[in-house]
Amino acid sequence: GEGGAYDLAIPELHNDKPIVAAIPADAIDEDTGEAVGQPLVFIAPADRPEFLSPITTLVHQEQRANPALNSEEAEQVVKSMLGIDESNVSLFTDYVAQSDGNENTEGTADRFEYLHDTARVVASMMG
Repeated sequence: GEGGAYDLAIPELHNDKPIVAAIPADAIDEDTGEAVGQPLVFIAPADRPEFLSPITTLVHQEQRANPALNSEEAEQVVKSMLGIDESNVSLFTDYVAQSDGNENTEGTADRFEYLHDTARVVASMMG
């Protein structure tokens, strides 16, 4: 839905599975108002289903490459790769909403804007 919102009931039997969103090529990118142009797949770790993005996909990939890592540890690895050292910036937060200085109460709007820009680049590379 609008803003990428979704409602997903996850049966308890399957709550250990990653969340996967298949984005069709004709989905509208709310940043541009245009179709995304290529099918995309976003993934979030099973224990962090609240937000899916190209960035959460990087966290999931880090966990797959290093199975000993939990999602928090994998998030820290990705944050380090992206040059983010603020503890109050989560890769599982809606970076579009948090990049609005009026909505962001922690003064990290610029870091979330950086994540938004980074997600655009990662999404373009995913195709």
